[in-house]
Amino acid sequence: IPILGFLFKKGICPGCKKRINKLYPFVELSTALLFGIASLYFMNSSVFFDTPYIPVLFFIFLAIVLYTSATDLLIKAFSIRPLIAGTILSVVSCVFLNYPTNWLDSISAMGMGLGFFALIALFGYFWKKTTVIGEGDFYLIAFLCSTLGVASSIIALYVAILLGAIIGGIILVYNKARILAFAPFLSVGWFIAYFHG
Repeated sequence: IPILGFLFKKGICPGCKKRINKLYPFVELSTALLFGIASLYFMNSSVFFDTPYIPVLFFIFLAIVLYTSATDLLIKAFSIRPLIAGTILSVVSCVFLNYPTNWLDSISAMGMGLGFFALIALFGYFWKKTTVIGEGDFYLIAFLCSTLGVASSIIALYVAILLGAIIGGIILVYNKARILAFAPFLSVGWFIAYFHG
C-alpha cells in the first residue's frame, strides 16, 4: 500500500506538496521482501511448530535490524536504544533458550566483532585523521554478532565489508558523498549469515 500510494501520488506528499525521498518505497519494498522470505522459511520448517519462540525472536531481531538500516539510510543516523534492548534480549535468550546460539558463542562473537571494527576505526583515524566508523555502528555490530555467534558473524562481517567496498565505493565516486550509511550493509550480511548458518 505505501508503494502504491507513492506511485499514485507521483512521489509528492499530498499535504505539503514536497517530493518524497525515493528511498522510502525502496525501504518499504525491502521490508516486505525480507519479512516474506523469512515467513516462508519458517512456515516450511519444523521450527515453526516445534519451537514457536524462535520465529518470534527472529522477527523481533529483524524488525530492529530493518528499523536501524532504514533510518541510517534515510537520515544517516539511528537510535541505539533498540540495539541495546535487542542485544540484551539476544544474550538472555542465549542463556535461557540456547537460541540464537549458546551464551559463550554470543559473547565471544560480540568481542570479536567489536575488536575487529575497533582496529579498523583506529587504523582509519590515524590514516585519514577522521572517524571512519560511527559510534552507532558499534552498537549495531554488538547486536548482530550476539544473534549469530562467531562463525556466522565472520560471514556477516565479510559480506558487509565486501558490499560496502563495492557498492559504497560506487556511491562515493558518483555522488561524492562524505558520509556512507554502513548499517544496511551490515544488515544484509546479517540476514545472509543467519540463513546460511
